[in-house]
Amino acid sequence: SAVRLGLPALGATFGCVLLNEAGRLRLAQTNGYTDAEVGTFHELPVEGEYPASVAQRTGKPVFIASRDELVERFPVMRELELGARVAWAALPLSGREETRGVLWLGFSDAQRFDAAARERMVGLAWYLGLALDRAQLFESEKSARARAEAANRTKDEFLALLGHELRNPLAPIVTSLGLMKARAPEALERERAVIERQVQHMIRLVDDLLDVARITRGKVVLRKERVELGHVVSAAVEVASPLLEQRRHRL
Repeated sequence: SAVRLGLPALGATFGCVLLNEAGRLRLAQTNGYTDAEVGTFHELPVEGEYPASVAQRTGKPVFIASRDELVERFPVMRELELGARVAWAALPLSGREETRGVLWLGFSDAQRFDAAARERMVGLAWYLGLALDRAQLFESEKSARARAEAANRTKDEFLALLGHELRNPLAPIVTSLGLMKARAPEALERERAVIERQVQHMIRLVDDLLDVARITRGKVVLRKERVELGHVVSAAVEVASPLLEQRRHRL
């Protein structure tokens, strides 16, 4: 939009946008140039002695009112095809924290570059830099959100896998406890009761873990039903019993 609408509004007949990427000014958009001309400046070094390079490094606009001034200040420009252009401007596209690139303008008519003209050009470059800044922030936010969502999915998959892996060894433990009780009901009754309580506690924790995984994946099903309050209290007492016994509390 800047090169299609902004350049004619400023009286420029040629122009391009060069974006700073890893120390190189890379051509992003042009207007008025031939393909052959574009091939001579599709990429410029930020550390070079080109008008656009200087504008990028210093963050200040560069105005050149004649061909003599151009080749005197920037001898390297002698190598480029100047065509019908007689004046130029390199305008830094300054974002909030850095210069994003340069708006390079070429004029077929002589330019005085008075204060009003400079203000219009610098203003357009400022708006363009601000737009680039917002676009990059939006892309960064979208990319960060995508990474966060991917990490969240990985976490949910891990929780679900962990829940299933933890549940697998609990089944044979419960079966073994049942066999022990059937073969010798009186043997190690207290120790077996402790193991049973802890196993049941582990089963509830694993079920909770699987519920969390289901909730985050939107697959949880809530079933409402009447329950005996005594059963709820008994389950809570069983969970707390090891800690109560350890600290010798009376319930």
